[in-house]
Amino acid sequence: MKGNIFFKNFTLIFAFLLLTLSVSFSPSAEGKPRFYTRDGLALEGYDAVAYFKDSRAVAGSGSYSTRWGEAEWRFASAENRALFLSNPSSYAPQFGGYCAYGISQGYAVRGAPKQWTVYQGKLYMNYSASVRRKWSSAKDHFITLARKKVSGVLAN
Repeated sequence: MKGNIFFKNFTLIFAFLLLTLSVSFSPSAEGKPRFYTRDGLALEGYDAVAYFKDSRAVAGSGSYSTRWGEAEWRFASAENRALFLSNPSSYAPQFGGYCAYGISQGYAVRGAPKQWTVYQGKLYMNYSASVRRKWSSAKDHFITLARKKVSGVLAN
């Protein structure tokens, strides 16, 4: 009977340790943040909704902000904040706002808020104008590559 209790306790402790280790070494704990931020601001403070609604990069305001995905998101208006809150994942940039081309090549670099593309209803960021031009020349190819690599890139 004592051996059976020991085995049950050992099994519980072992299971707990495995769970603890899997959480400790998950990409969110050890890898890059889910969203690229500068000073805690997603899109460096630019309004995610404005890319879709106004077709331009618009600086957000601290008066219209929210927290989502471990980042602060700023908006140009209360209406844009409400739209974002109604479905954040539809407005958030792909690949966590990191450069879409960079992710496709296996590395995570900042996505510059003024180097963006809305393509097939999704927001993509790029590092610079020259990178954006290169990415735009074969978007579908680079998106496919990035989708395959993003979890590994952000885990490192």
